[in-house]
Amino acid sequence: MTSLRQQRSRSGGFTLLELMVVLALLALAGALVAPNLKGLAQGRGPEEESRRLLAALTHARDLARNKGDRIVFWVAADGKSYGLRETRSGRDAFVYTVGERLRVQAFDAESKAVEQQEADASFWPDGLPDDAATPRFQLLENETEVANLTLDTNTRRYVLTVAANAP
Repeated sequence: MTSLRQQRSRSGGFTLLELMVVLALLALAGALVAPNLKGLAQGRGPEEESRRLLAALTHARDLARNKGDRIVFWVAADGKSYGLRETRSGRDAFVYTVGERLRVQAFDAESKAVEQQEADASFWPDGLPDDAATPRFQLLENETEVANLTLDTNTRRYVLTVAANAP
């Protein structure tokens, strides 16, 4: 018959073999998961970013209607961030940063790149874009055209088109 002290010490911990098996399983799980995490470190891809750009423009239109305020969709001069600004309060409602290899370029009505200044598209409380709204935004990956968001003159909405030569 074993003493009470021997039973307590035996049931209180794990053996070395059990700990080694658990560590081996954790290492195996880490090896399987690590390649999938690589994409997270690189940021969003061009497809996701182009959909997010279109969603931000659509949200600006909807927000203008719901708040009864002029909402500005803006793109920073360096093309690395964009967002929505409420004109009444002057504060940014949303700010997004594009992925490392990506950049947003704005083009004016003559299809000239807007450089050295913030580009924008304002939406009025009726949801329509301002007449001076930037007519085209382009998403670039490593300076190669990936997608265009163009203001449709008939519907007065931005339309997403993926470039034929997109990587």
